[in-house]
Amino acid sequence: MLQAHAAGIAALALAKSGPDYRADALAALVRADSFDVTTRQTPEQSVAYFCMPGHIARMRAKALRQLGDLPAAIDAATESLKLQAVRDRAASHILLGVIYVDAGELEAGIASILAGADDEADNTSARLSGQLLDARTLVHIRAPGSASARTLDARMEQLQLI
Repeated sequence: MLQAHAAGIAALALAKSGPDYRADALAALVRADSFDVTTRQTPEQSVAYFCMPGHIARMRAKALRQLGDLPAAIDAATESLKLQAVRDRAASHILLGVIYVDAGELEAGIASILAGADDEADNTSARLSGQLLDARTLVHIRAPGSASARTLDARMEQLQLI
């Protein structure tokens, strides 16, 4: 699990390093997927006890988004959403939403971000609140003054997230 997580982190770092590192980032994603992370572990058994298939899929989605492969990132984020534990679904919804927004699919993005907002309102996490506010900012940059941006703001206000 720790090796899979480390490979996923390496993929993210390489993807953020720019296009010269694309092949290395993709190779790191292959390494991350090569480890069996399906057996549940406790913190006493593994320092990377959280590294399950949904976690790897979410890291893959983040790396692929950074590399600009938005269709593959959407697939990975969708896979992550299916595999995540309930407590991690808000982050996966928000990630899927921002990838859709990046891909120009605003309505699908808003729907996923709103699902993440609903999950966040139930669980409240500073990390998730930050991700949600970043997603809101992205929507306002990509579609300023749009009905979608207003819908997102209204729901976040209703949930007392802004």
